[in-house]
Amino acid sequence: MMSSNNTKGYHQMFKKFASAIKNKKALSGGGLFILIIILFLPQWQHFNSIINDTIAPDLLLRTIGSRLQKAGMPVYSYQWKNGDPAEWLNIYPDLRVGLNGVISTPFALWLLQPFSKLNYCDIKMIWGYLQEFLLFASVWLCCKTFTKISGQVIFLLFATFFFIYDSQWLLHLYNGQMYVMYTFVFSLIGYLVLRLNNQKQVVFLLPILSAIRPFFIFSLLPFLKLKKWVFIALSVGVFTAMTLIILSTTVSQWKYYNHAMNQYAKEATGGLKVDSGQMILNVHYADACIVNKTKGFKVFNAGCLYSLQHYLILLGIRISKTSFYQAILAVFLLAFWFISYKKNWLNNPLKQLILAFIYYQACELLVPAVRNPYNMVQWLPAIGWLVLSGKRTIILIVLIGLYLNHSFTFLFKYEREIGEMILFVALGILLMNNKIMTSLQSVRDSLTR
Repeated sequence: MMSSNNTKGYHQMFKKFASAIKNKKALSGGGLFILIIILFLPQWQHFNSIINDTIAPDLLLRTIGSRLQKAGMPVYSYQWKNGDPAEWLNIYPDLRVGLNGVISTPFALWLLQPFSKLNYCDIKMIWGYLQEFLLFASVWLCCKTFTKISGQVIFLLFATFFFIYDSQWLLHLYNGQMYVMYTFVFSLIGYLVLRLNNQKQVVFLLPILSAIRPFFIFSLLPFLKLKKWVFIALSVGVFTAMTLIILSTTVSQWKYYNHAMNQYAKEATGGLKVDSGQMILNVHYADACIVNKTKGFKVFNAGCLYSLQHYLILLGIRISKTSFYQAILAVFLLAFWFISYKKNWLNNPLKQLILAFIYYQACELLVPAVRNPYNMVQWLPAIGWLVLSGKRTIILIVLIGLYLNHSFTFLFKYEREIGEMILFVALGILLMNNKIMTSLQSVRDSLTR
């Protein structure tokens, strides 16, 4: 029997939900929490099936890298051989000379060491559930920035059809990827800026996060204004990051990491010959959930997501030196920062937020590296900011961009990339429209009172 207190609690929750719809106020608290859970529940069975049927190859590489790091082995160039511990074996061996497929930073691998002791089957399950939690938390944080339920409904529709139940997210789960963690970071930054009006924590957190994902250091640029608290928060953040890095890793590990990234960049630009690995099944692997599992990239028909280097190759331009791409990135970031400064965009917290995301995504597009469709999960918080504008034109542009990017109809080649560019256009419109930004500023002020 359900107690009277529980019955009364549910009654109050549904009453609050009905009142919110009637008054067109944004849902918050328990009503919002339950609504998002309801959206995620139908996916649960499919989620369990995916986690049970995959080896999560990218997670396996990070786990092996963490184990090698703890054992004092060469993390980025080690190749398994008979007699070595089975826990160091990647059943999809990387045959590139001097490389083994591990691409996480030394600090990220160090963070995984407490879990690397576990059986890989348990690690895979823990990370699978954590991915779902981070996506759930990202959706919840984004919803908390809205003042009207209409905006929440539109955002949740986009989140449901283009993220939660999309093949790109299922592929992310299948491979055991980390991009949802970066999605959560931007969702949290958005919540701190839009809801709490707290940029100090953002300036403090980003240097630490850059030790895990170096691109985050560029997201600092829009927040660097000439204010005393900025330098204090930044100094503490940089000091904390450097202390953690020094205590957790060695300088040589970062040197080998940088060398490995340069080699992968050469591969992406056609300057390094790559041989495909063959699965090793004649070796007993300590973790039973590894055996007889196959990569699921083709299962989800997710295709590819290209960056600048791909189009240069199509034009017959092959650049093997990563310094060229680094120069392009530096010029873009400096020019964009200068324009932002001249137009006083850096004085508006909402514009700072959008610029921080654009800087981060510029690194994704301009750095010579292989991109995959599951990278698009990082767009979730930006979609929330675009919907927050409340402008039908922008929301329509977002819908077209998401539709093309997710290739529901496979109309033409490169529609994913065109869809992503359309989303950038939507951000640009929002960034340059002072009327919209002024309106959003008043919304933000009402949230932070």
